[in-house]
Amino acid sequence: TLSGESVIEVVTIPEASVVEEAEAILAGTLAIVIPPRATDYEVRGECTQRRAQRILSLMPHMHQYAVHQTVTLDRGGAGADEILYDADYSFDDQRYRTFEPAIETVTGDVIRVSCFYDNPTSGIITFASAENSRKRWWN
Repeated sequence: TLSGESVIEVVTIPEASVVEEAEAILAGTLAIVIPPRATDYEVRGECTQRRAQRILSLMPHMHQYAVHQTVTLDRGGAGADEILYDADYSFDDQRYRTFEPAIETVTGDVIRVSCFYDNPTSGIITFASAENSRKRWWN
């Protein structure tokens, strides 16, 4: 059981003072359907850059049955993926990984995310069922 509170502090500034904007992007997918008894089952998602951006950090985030994540950058969609992250996953270790210097991207670059899951159950696991399960218990 979780207790306590979570807070987000928002500091505003005048629009004229804005030099750069930051955003968070979900580059993976929510279309997650893991068959019964599957191991290392891969779910893929991708995000094509619509403008030049800098990647400052990434945070691997999956759910209870996740075991590994790989994030790559395909420059210009040419199929030559540069590995940004490739590691086993732990729900208890969802820290941001920062890039110094930041990774520069251009329009047309593709960020690809592969998430790998184990399903030890006899039922199909979907993103929605994993979320409902989390409300009851979570590893």
